[in-house]
Amino acid sequence: MINRNATEPTKIWFLLDRSGSMGGLAQDVIGGFNSFVAEQSNEPGTSHLTLVQFDSQAPFQTIHDAVPIGDVPELTANVYRPRGTTPLLDAIGNLIESADQRIETRSRDNQPEEDQLVLIFSDGLENASHKYNWAMIAKLIKERQEAGWEFVFMGANQDSYLEAGRIGVRQESIANFEASAVGTEAAFRSMSRGTRQFREKTRYERRRDSGAFYGGIRESEELMEEMRNQHGGQSSIPNLEMATVGQPITRLGISLFPIYLPGNYLPEIATGPNSGLVIKEKVASTVPSLQVTNPTNLPILIPEGEQLVGGLQDRVANTSILVAPASRLDIPVSCLEQGRWGDRRDFGRGRAFTPRRTRRAKNASVSDSVRRNRSRRSDQAAVWNTIDRELTYLGVSSDTRAVRDAEQSLRHDQQRRQTVRRMAQRGPLPNQCGVVVSHGWRVVAIELFGNHDLLVPHWEGIVRSHLMERLTATGEPSKTEARDRIRRFAQAAAVTNPGVGLGTEVHVNDGRTVGQALIHQGAVVYASAFMIG
Repeated sequence: MINRNATEPTKIWFLLDRSGSMGGLAQDVIGGFNSFVAEQSNEPGTSHLTLVQFDSQAPFQTIHDAVPIGDVPELTANVYRPRGTTPLLDAIGNLIESADQRIETRSRDNQPEEDQLVLIFSDGLENASHKYNWAMIAKLIKERQEAGWEFVFMGANQDSYLEAGRIGVRQESIANFEASAVGTEAAFRSMSRGTRQFREKTRYERRRDSGAFYGGIRESEELMEEMRNQHGGQSSIPNLEMATVGQPITRLGISLFPIYLPGNYLPEIATGPNSGLVIKEKVASTVPSLQVTNPTNLPILIPEGEQLVGGLQDRVANTSILVAPASRLDIPVSCLEQGRWGDRRDFGRGRAFTPRRTRRAKNASVSDSVRRNRSRRSDQAAVWNTIDRELTYLGVSSDTRAVRDAEQSLRHDQQRRQTVRRMAQRGPLPNQCGVVVSHGWRVVAIELFGNHDLLVPHWEGIVRSHLMERLTATGEPSKTEARDRIRRFAQAAAVTNPGVGLGTEVHVNDGRTVGQALIHQGAVVYASAFMIG
């Protein structure tokens, strides 16, 4: 029976992950936490709250220390600014140290005993602790659970039951949430309800029910199930629906929203100009095929869109390819230079990725080819037509009608040239894996690598490609729309095909989005999508 007159005070410790992958959820977390505090302020009983945020730059930063629940200030964007990586174990260990000190001090001062409630909110896996390890934290938690403490874990982009279980959090006090605005709101709602019910109980009831914080109800997981049912099951592109989006950087009306993809685990993969990949014309040279050799001991990624400049004419891969270590492959390509077949040159990489409209035309025809007969041939005429339009659109004359000559447009536009240079030099944000590109209000493209290290070698090429474009729409960029476009891409009807090298290809062409993804060992290696209309 609930005793609303319970006199045993509660000490709430709220441990909040603010690593870089939380960037896309920052405003949602701020709103969720403030709602949590507001709801708890209306509940009877004595309770004090300590809020701690953590990341690799500040593994334990106390924001509010033992403040009466009704007096806790609102969390703001000036305080909660995601960055760095995730030292979860160190944060938990430091929190337990602080709690032990508070308990000792209160006991010495003959203050009433408090029941300890530790709430842990994180969207990613441990990857940066130095002071504590898994066994140490599991031991600390076990000892304090035996003393009556309640530990609660709410996690996204991971198997929270597995990860929190490793440190001894009891299963009925663990929950998953979807890393989205509605998912975050449901997560805080779950934690607030559980906290209210915990506070309503007597000390005897709290300890009797220890390890059953959620009481069999997890609003956050119910929402995840509802969303899966609405969208007909799981995405064809693993982990893509877990992607989060940060605040955009807008230049010349074009916005680049950073994408974060926690929980997408890949083996080490090389990519870019310094990967060691050797590209050559085949002995019997043909336009739609090249030969690549990987002499290294790592797989090498060739993302669709990367310009392969040289040979008998410039090319671009028709699909993203993961070349196995110590292997040689013939790869399907499209021509990016209609007016040259000869003057053989060594292959290099273009400074910019292929323009999005050219890639959209190429990928649409490749998708149709895969659907029809599992080949990967493009409509070369359609590709050439888009290149001609692109060069005309940019006011560029090219003797060989080569898309790489689009770079000439920057010579006559100092502002755009300086903007491109500064953005390229700036580099991606910590943990950033890709971008959603928006012209004003209109999302036009998604570029997503499986991890930050794969994005870095291609950052300049992607920035140059998209910022060379002229604006096609005005208005305010929308983070909500950017998120929605990623989810629509993830949920679109798709055709899969064995990869040219390692992995599996996913092809999308549903009348709204043309996209591709390369999957390896259950994780995204590279995905790109271009909106139609």
